[in-house]
Amino acid sequence: MEHQLKCPFKIITQIDCPGCGAQRSIIALLQANFRESFILYPAILPMLLFLFGSLFSKIFKFNITKKINIYSYWCIGLFIAVSYVFKFLF
Repeated sequence: MEHQLKCPFKIITQIDCPGCGAQRSIIALLQANFRESFILYPAILPMLLFLFGSLFSKIFKFNITKKINIYSYWCIGLFIAVSYVFKFLF
């Protein structure tokens, strides 16, 4: 764990930020531990799917409308917010 970046928000406030757990989640995902990855940071899979979809559309020149991008941003943001609230409640 000493090789990971430290969260400045958590260092200052001693409270997890909405992004805390993303690094550990990516490491678990790279180790093919999907369940642990989801438990550590549930929003990582939708974020990666959106990232790969965007890269795919740029490489192959697909025209993705602005509406789809905006809805994707909102859905991922909502997913992050809900998982953040659940982290503190449970």
